[in-house]
Amino acid sequence: MKIGRNEPCYCGSGKKYKRCCLGKGQEPAIASTGYTQAPSEAVDLRTEAVQAPVPAPTLEEIKRIAETGIRWESEAYAHLAHQLISHMADVYEPRHIGEALSVWDNFSREKRPSFKKEGAFCAALEYMVVQAYGLPVTQNDLALKYEVSSSTLSKRYQELLQFADGYFDPQSGGATSSPSRTLPPGIEAERALRRQQNQEKQSSSVPGAEAEAGLDTSAGKKASGSVIVAAASSSPAVREEAQELLYAAMEAGSAEEAAKLAHAALELYTHSADAYGVLAGLTEDPADKKRLLAEGIAAGERDLAESCPQGGSPDVWLRAEARPYMRTKLAYAEACWELKEPEETAIPLEELLKLDPADPLGARYLLLAAYLEQNRLEEAGRLLQTYTDDQSVTFVYDRLIFAYKKLGKVTPELNAPYRQAMQHNPHVLDFLFGGKPLPKPGSGTTTSAEEEAAVVYVTTHIRLWIKLPELLVWIYKQGR
Repeated sequence: MKIGRNEPCYCGSGKKYKRCCLGKGQEPAIASTGYTQAPSEAVDLRTEAVQAPVPAPTLEEIKRIAETGIRWESEAYAHLAHQLISHMADVYEPRHIGEALSVWDNFSREKRPSFKKEGAFCAALEYMVVQAYGLPVTQNDLALKYEVSSSTLSKRYQELLQFADGYFDPQSGGATSSPSRTLPPGIEAERALRRQQNQEKQSSSVPGAEAEAGLDTSAGKKASGSVIVAAASSSPAVREEAQELLYAAMEAGSAEEAAKLAHAALELYTHSADAYGVLAGLTEDPADKKRLLAEGIAAGERDLAESCPQGGSPDVWLRAEARPYMRTKLAYAEACWELKEPEETAIPLEELLKLDPADPLGARYLLLAAYLEQNRLEEAGRLLQTYTDDQSVTFVYDRLIFAYKKLGKVTPELNAPYRQAMQHNPHVLDFLFGGKPLPKPGSGTTTSAEEEAAVVYVTTHIRLWIKLPELLVWIYKQGR
């Protein structure tokens, strides 16, 4: 009998088959160590049954897994794994290192990557952990640590992300008995973090724990310009039950099932920001999407009922309960951008950067576009300066737009940002000038992570470029 990708693995680890022994054959050495991510949950519409957690591996167990428990395709892959563990050992929890090792195991097995320096992939794997858990480490920090360029790190990171989305997608191949989707790696990490933090709260049972966690449940407070009303009176258990329904909705195989789960979550807990986010994702009407997300932001504010420190806090993203509210704000900004409302787009993005200047959600990218479209060059310049080490495709190409707008015309000073953009990602100009047809982001038709990044950039920023015909003509004459 075939085991479905979403069914519990036969090895007894507690994980889904696709996250455990799929593609590896029987490897009891791995299962016996307890090497696992957060256990999956079976959630129906109103009840949940949680499997007993498998003990997290120790660092020594992870080292043993890398040494004898994984059949590496080449010595180079094995050596990179050992280097990764060595570089992460004194900084991260063993479970974080185990997750990075798991990604490398699957990626190297399926993609057979070639590389001259191990540092780029090590840095990218570590950055995946940093992004998933919202840790206060920048891309530039890791580039310096592993002695690689930020642009190389970014490219390797995009390759890993693209692989993770495809590998854990039931549609990517392999037998499955369920049409359900899989949570994106970042959301799944949030789910695990949320469980862990709830267990810690329950075990502490210290009066005033909410205050120590940074929560302010008083009414009428302000957070980033928004008025906060009283928190929900529902019990924490009901709140978490509703959130589990929403994670299940994100995994749902059909729009009907997702909507049903979202409405069930709202019946349990009316202040569920993610419920509105799920429902907004099911509508094709941009105005309706914006309305639902506005309701989601209001629900998230009622849920948190907190007052954020002046100037923001790097700890906000570390609190899993704040993440649905923050991503709903980002989705609202994206809906405003889709409706060609750049001024309104900027407001929630500015608030997100005040909440957490580390910007784990990448709010700065759309915010820069909104500033440039409105010719708010002073704010755009400050944003570029704040994230001066950012070598993403968005910032590299938007620096060229910013330079042109600041100069007011084409001058030789544009040569440097133009060359940097071309060297970083030439696919952008191919799509802009029609050298390649522009596919839909996430369609699976691109041939590399770099090309997919160009598709996403052009799709969201093309309206900036078509308003700059002089700049486009100048770029075209540079040899395109």
